[in-house]
Amino acid sequence: MEVFLFALVYLYASMGLLMMTGIMAIFEMAISFDGQQMNFRPPRDSYHGSNAQMADRDLMALLATPGLLQSMGQSVGAQQTPLTGQALCDQLLCRMDATLQARCQGANAYDKFFDQRPVATYRPGLQTTSSASALAGSCALSSPQSDHRVLIAPNPSTDPPYRLFSCSLDEQSTCSFELN
Repeated sequence: MEVFLFALVYLYASMGLLMMTGIMAIFEMAISFDGQQMNFRPPRDSYHGSNAQMADRDLMALLATPGLLQSMGQSVGAQQTPLTGQALCDQLLCRMDATLQARCQGANAYDKFFDQRPVATYRPGLQTTSSASALAGSCALSSPQSDHRVLIAPNPSTDPPYRLFSCSLDEQSTCSFELN
């Protein structure tokens, strides 16, 4: 009988020890998972700090320039209207690339700010076939060094006179937002 009681006490003690070990293991895993959550870092964004981001910023600064419409627009009577399509591309590129400054018309002129800037290497890209009204009459520019595409479209409200849309291309020749 004493052996049986000893075995029973040993069994209960072992079960208690196993339960305590299990509880401690669960507690340790919870602490481990909690620590991992604190150390989580999202993957690095390839756009942040890239030439594409610099080009977008330079173009947005250019498009926000006061009097841009007067220097790059067309006169229709006393009113200025934004340029569209290839005419818009020509006037943007002549402002950014010294070798193309002969294309500048009217008050538009080459700007030395763009010397050595990534956007100065952009060239006309495949014109959009999108039927979206926001992209109508846009100028398409592409970077020869990266898969970056920019669409600059006239803004019907004329303040600012042009809008910028851009994307990184992955195996396509147009941006996903251009799909009808």
